[in-house]
Amino acid sequence: MLRNLIADNGVAVATYTADVAMVRGMGVHKAGTEAVLPTAATGEGIFFVTKEQIPTGLDTLRGEISDYDAIFETIAVGEPVVLVKYPVGNVFGDDQVTGTIADGTYAIVGTDGKIKAATTGNVAYLISRGAYDDAGHALTSFEVVEAHTVA
Repeated sequence: MLRNLIADNGVAVATYTADVAMVRGMGVHKAGTEAVLPTAATGEGIFFVTKEQIPTGLDTLRGEISDYDAIFETIAVGEPVVLVKYPVGNVFGDDQVTGTIADGTYAIVGTDGKIKAATTGNVAYLISRGAYDDAGHALTSFEVVEAHTVA
């Protein structure tokens, strides 16, 4: 899940497709017309993947559907996606996180597309703002900061 907490509607690009199966909220890079997972853990050039929340087929008969339902969360290979690039100062919540990232810890995106704690020497542009309860769903909130090398 990718949830805007404090956002000024940063750049969203909707002309890409998923290179591999993904989950909404993963960090990706752009390669041609595809959203691809990073080849190395990084904090540079990261976009967050999401998709339009439109039920299709029999799901249109279900009535209200949770934002967290698998039909909205999972992204198939080749499926159209929206890539979000948050500007400095924006805060978002994400559940695509490896481990627990303490409040005030800098973060990067791993090769699996999940956010993880940065280590010395990593270039990071996210800082954890701690746990966020989204109506019973556990997210970690992140603030976008100027990219810099973690000391």
